[in-house]
Amino acid sequence: MPLPEHGAKPANQPTRQESDRRAAERIPSLRECLVRPQGATGAGDWHAIVYDISSIGIGIGLQYHLEPVTVLEVRPWSRSNPKPVRARVVRSTLVNFLWFHGCSLLEPLTAEELQRWVD
Repeated sequence: MPLPEHGAKPANQPTRQESDRRAAERIPSLRECLVRPQGATGAGDWHAIVYDISSIGIGIGLQYHLEPVTVLEVRPWSRSNPKPVRARVVRSTLVNFLWFHGCSLLEPLTAEELQRWVD
């Protein structure tokens, strides 16, 4: 089987545009936060890490698996006091011992609210 030319994309591989259909730019983050499933009645929140955020979505690293459609309340640990958000889990991936949850925000963030999460 001949090798593809340098820089050529294999025929069965999607392009970045085909595989990444997000409507808003993701901003990398490593912000600590507290997460709680909406309506949970337990005594405490879960410690988590926001690994990326956009005006319409948030990526959360958590030691627990969550089912898609689970709604989360996410509160940042920060002096800049970003607005807490509610987000619905869309996808989850286990990497070693940590679950990465891609979530869509139930209410979009304004540019100012997003900047507070990033600062």
